[in-house]
Amino acid sequence: MRRRLYIMIPALLVGVVLGVHGCVAIPRIAASGKVAGYPLRGPVDSDVARDYLEGRPLPSELEGVRQRYLASGQVPPREVLATASRQYSPDVATLLFIETLSALPEIRDLRQRYEAELSHVRRVGVERARPDIPDSLLVLMVPGWFYVAHGSETNSDYRIQRKLLDRWGIAHRLVPVKENGTVEDNARIVAGAIREALRDHQVLLVSASKSGAEVALALGRELKSSETESVVGWLSIVGVVRGSPLADRVLQPDLCWFAKLKLGLEGFDLEGAKSMQTSRARSVFDNLRFPPHIRTFAYVAIPLSGQISKRGSFGYGRMRELGPNDGLTLLSDELIPGAVPLLVPGVDHFLPEDQELWSTAVFRVFAAEVAGRYAMGAASSSPVSRAVPPTSQAGSLNGSLQHFDRPWNAVDNAAAERAVMGTHDLVAAP
Repeated sequence: MRRRLYIMIPALLVGVVLGVHGCVAIPRIAASGKVAGYPLRGPVDSDVARDYLEGRPLPSELEGVRQRYLASGQVPPREVLATASRQYSPDVATLLFIETLSALPEIRDLRQRYEAELSHVRRVGVERARPDIPDSLLVLMVPGWFYVAHGSETNSDYRIQRKLLDRWGIAHRLVPVKENGTVEDNARIVAGAIREALRDHQVLLVSASKSGAEVALALGRELKSSETESVVGWLSIVGVVRGSPLADRVLQPDLCWFAKLKLGLEGFDLEGAKSMQTSRARSVFDNLRFPPHIRTFAYVAIPLSGQISKRGSFGYGRMRELGPNDGLTLLSDELIPGAVPLLVPGVDHFLPEDQELWSTAVFRVFAAEVAGRYAMGAASSSPVSRAVPPTSQAGSLNGSLQHFDRPWNAVDNAAAERAVMGTHDLVAAP
């Protein structure tokens, strides 16, 4: 079986829900075009989504909301995206999310760096594209859900990325979290691993899916500020940092007994899933405060309805009415305070096949960024770092990231919802 970075609620949990409920068919309307410079191809789920993608006029209320958010430099809040999904379609809300986020200069800058690195890796190959990571830095990798039981199938143990790091001679370590542990228990394990690593290394953290919440809790609550001084960066890949509505569904009374039975057959309980309920995870995450010196990137996969993989199709269908999602979590819930999102349209939570290619490009972007900011080692060979000013200068990724401190604040959500619904009470720009 091809190894892909699934890192998810395992198929057995999805199977629990599939065994009880079906999915409503999603419309498939041919469309292609560009949004925020991203070339996108459908099918999409509504005529309005097709018009949005192909640059045709939009309904006046939707156009008004779009223009207000673009002018304000803010991202539509979760509630507005959900309303746009219900009133028009989830693909409309997804395109709005892509366009408003991409209007921010930090995101355009990061996209430029990533696309240049991707081209460089394609040209020279992954072996010659070794990231300029110094010997003093340790890549500390926090694995995903069920990485022991299903890692060979899902790559939730980062085996592809770890083989790359081995070939490049870059120091790395896998944190031995409990594969079905609660976010809180695993956060304490992560914090202990960080303390141990910092005795003789600087640290670059990598998390994926559920482990994003565990790293967040370790940095934002478990560790003292002084204990994070040598943590130079955090890469969150499709981070389920505010929980998953799919976990909410599995734990509802009509399915909970069946989920418990299915998991029990593999020797697991429901505690890991319970810690990913949105009511629990959001309240915890939104009270965290992260050390400002840690450079954080969030790799956010953004699918349209016609780009959902087989594995992602059920979760995506169950969450459509809640707004844009990647098949496991809402896209707006992946945004991290202080982090710059790296937007990857066209793929869902289960990510593209070319693991080595995009992983190398991401590591190179991070290496150039961290090296420029912390002056670790020689100047980077990155073609992007030569073309873009160092991060200590104005206009760089070290600029203000206040846009992401509370990505759905600064608007009257009720007014915003009424605007999308067509009552002409448009959102006042912050």
